[in-house]
Amino acid sequence: MDSYSTIDGCEEYVFEVNRSKFIAVAQSVDSEEEAGKAIESVKKKYPAATHYCFAYTLSPQENIKRFSDDGEPRKTAGMPILEAITGKNLYSTLVVVARYFGGTKLGTGGLVRAYSAAASKAIEKCGTSTARLSVITEVKTDYPYFEAISKAVSANGGISDPQFGDYVKLTACLPVPVSERILGEIKDISAGTAEIKIIDKKYCIYKQRLL
Repeated sequence: MDSYSTIDGCEEYVFEVNRSKFIAVAQSVDSEEEAGKAIESVKKKYPAATHYCFAYTLSPQENIKRFSDDGEPRKTAGMPILEAITGKNLYSTLVVVARYFGGTKLGTGGLVRAYSAAASKAIEKCGTSTARLSVITEVKTDYPYFEAISKAVSANGGISDPQFGDYVKLTACLPVPVSERILGEIKDISAGTAEIKIIDKKYCIYKQRLL
């Protein structure tokens, strides 16, 4: 898969039914470790909740999907949350729903609808970004070429904060379909003097529209 969609930012949505409150928190995550920390953060923010149900997906490269009912009846919480994520074809996305029990049992159907609605609304509040399979490249160049190389990379890719010393070193994320062209531009701009080293290939998130 050359690209996939993920949510942008972190949003909350509160859904109430029969005095039970469902607080859904949606955000993007890049790893299981990051997802675990985000889940713990929700638990600390809402310490009196009776359940912390969640679901998340990671990148297509990892193909990982996880969910938890956290004590709710089987498949009434984690699975509906996961389906809210996968139904919008989102990856690298986590939704945690903290539930405060209101004293009235909702039944399995009521729980499914409540968790699904809370998760879906939280996701809808978020923007979306595109993650594209990219070549991660380290570029070392002399100062006179830096500005032009930076512009060439930024036009269709992403660039990290450059390091300045005897030369300029930057790390570029170049979407696979345009990576060869951009690398060629870097060579042309620097008259072949730039040192180019491909160090990885992974998904990078781009908020701007790529050509």
